[in-house]
Amino acid sequence: MKILALDTSTEACSAALLIDNKIDVRFEIAPQKHAELILPMCEDLLRQASITVKDLSAIAFAQGPGSFTGLRIAAGVTQGIAFGADLPVIGISTLESLAYLALLKHPNSTVISAIDARMSEVYWAEYSLHDSDSLIATNSEQVGKPNTVFSSSDSEIVAIGSGWKVYEKEMSPLIQEKNISFIYSEALPSAEQIAQLAVKKWFNKDLLSADQALPVYIRNNVAKKAGVKEK
Repeated sequence: MKILALDTSTEACSAALLIDNKIDVRFEIAPQKHAELILPMCEDLLRQASITVKDLSAIAFAQGPGSFTGLRIAAGVTQGIAFGADLPVIGISTLESLAYLALLKHPNSTVISAIDARMSEVYWAEYSLHDSDSLIATNSEQVGKPNTVFSSSDSEIVAIGSGWKVYEKEMSPLIQEKNISFIYSEALPSAEQIAQLAVKKWFNKDLLSADQALPVYIRNNVAKKAGVKEK
């Protein structure tokens, strides 16, 4: 199995190549440079592995939520590669990939992923680990004010994502209520976790065609909010 994964959903730009159980990753924090970085990253990974896109089993991408522009870049590059090489596509949630990163360290916990959605809101969802390579979302992915984030779980809560840093004050009541001691507020999504989560979907044949590689924005009417532009 050979899966090329990419993520441009936040200020981090990354690509990963998974070949069987080995992963090679390219990762750079480079706001506004995703469009110029992501293809060279993919090409470098393939060159280092001495393979071409025709040798891939699938291409996976972070489908959102996240930066509107970043999501469109990832979807566009994914579609281009998939169409050109006749490859299936695997879409992975940005929030789920962050949760998976935390659950690798805290497998018996419940994780709340929250990333800055701008406009004083966060994208967020809560997850737990079903087995070693799949997650269960205990609520639907949503966007809302930081003080509306909640958890009904009785297990240890782990927090991850930029929302916990940007809106620390607004989310402090939840932190105190749930006694959240592990907060990974500096963590950013990476194609490494996108590739890891794509493996289970590959085996389950949970695949998309190239034209189905579309962003999941969650917030759909951002343009209608006067004077505000999503980056």
